[in-house]
Amino acid sequence: MENLLKDMGKRIFDRRKQLNMTQETLAELAHVTPQTISTAELGQKAMRPETILKVCDALHISTEASSQKQIPPFLWRRFPH
Repeated sequence: MENLLKDMGKRIFDRRKQLNMTQETLAELAHVTPQTISTAELGQKAMRPETILKVCDALHISTEASSQKQIPPFLWRRFPH
């Protein structure tokens, strides 16, 4: 699980940098805190599925693109906001 979190965090970080975004900007767009973005990018804490969806939407990437590994489909279903 730790490798998955670090891999996902690196992909989020790389995409954010590719878009010339700060953590604060990404947090605003995803409606989360900058701390959430920071801990996700560092792979320190798993994000809730609905948070992953918000971050991926803000980065204009699919949830599959945020991780190299196969993620169980139930983690990617849309949750009501």
